Amino acid sequence: AILAGRAALNLGSGRVFLGLSDNNAPVVDFCQPELMLRSADLLMHVALDVLVCGPGLGRSNEALRLLEESLSVQNATKLVLDADALNLIALHQDLQKLLITRPENSTILTPHPAEAARLLKCSVAEIQSDRINKAIELAKIFKSVVILKGNGTIITKYQAPQQTTAEIANESDKEIKEIKETKETKETKEIPKITSNENADLFYINVSGNPALATAGTGDILSGFIGALLAQGWNTFEAALAAVYLHGKAADELSKELGG
Repeated sequence: AILAGRAALNLGSGRVFLGLSDNNAPVVDFCQPELMLRSADLLMHVALDVLVCGPGLGRSNEALRLLEESLSVQNATKLVLDADALNLIALHQDLQKLLITRPENSTILTPHPAEAARLLKCSVAEIQSDRINKAIELAKIFKSVVILKGNGTIITKYQAPQQTTAEIANESDKEIKEIKETKETKETKEIPKITSNENADLFYINVSGNPALATAGTGDILSGFIGALLAQGWNTFEAALAAVYLHGKAADELSKELGG
């Protein structure tokens, strides 16, 4: 949680509250004293631009309660879910229902392959053999922006089902008929063109980053990056794209600086 909070501060999010559920949690971060450490419960009653939930959360009953409140909280319209938040959602259908009922693409899910496998009730091998389609499937199920982490991170978002060509054609025929029946002479209406409105699934593959990112804690940093951009007013999909790229680019620059 501290890694995520520090990352958010350093990417310019401004004021960052860090909610900790441990009774023995520190009250100040001496390396980053401007990080405002609080009880996790207090965060549910603070006006928030964005809420990041999951890093260091654990899977206790207390963690379950905090996640349920995070999914339900109305004062943070943008939500980032990572780590054990995703694992708890995979285990509890009531949490899945809460997630699905949130506004479309107001939530960003950041699973690594194992977390994605738990959410889709399949094996990690199945995820890795079909990463693009599995990311798209997650976005459709949970109506969220999805970042499927790994070599060539996939970023996609929920797209509402589009009208089929036949449906559009039927609507066009109906409008044409209405135009003829009204016999308008003073006003002309453009006859709609019959075109397919089916959109291909939208996804991006990130090209920054290197194997140095394959270690504990880097995902927490990414969550902090996403939270920072959302707090600065970015929409969820663009924040996801930019945060993933910046995260990988930072690792690339550091690897050059350290000679690998």
